[in-house]
Amino acid sequence: MMKVETIANYILDNLNDKWRKVSFDKEFNLFYKGQIPTAAIVLVEGKMGMVKRNKSVTLIKPNEVVFIDELLNEKMLKNDIKVYPNTTIYMIDRFSLFEDLQPSA
Repeated sequence: MMKVETIANYILDNLNDKWRKVSFDKEFNLFYKGQIPTAAIVLVEGKMGMVKRNKSVTLIKPNEVVFIDELLNEKMLKNDIKVYPNTTIYMIDRFSLFEDLQPSA
C-alpha cells in the first residue's frame, strides 16, 4: 500500500527554489504500473490519482507527498499514476530528498 504524507503550505513556500515545479495543461500519465518512480511527488493544486484499467482507484489530495517509500526503496508502482489538466506538482528527486532529510550542522 502506498504511504501518503501531508506537508504544510509554509514548508512548500520555503522549498519552492529547491524542488522542480511542473504544471500540466493536459491529462498525462506520470508513471506506469511496474515502474519505479524517479521522484517523490507533492501535489500543489489540481488533480492526480492512481488509475487501474483507466478507472481512478485513489485520488491524491493537495499537499500530499507520495512515492517517498517507493523512490528510496526502489519499489515498483502497483498502478498507473495520472495527472489531470490544470495540475501543479513538485518533483523531488532522490538526491534532493536525501539532502533535505539530512540534519543541519
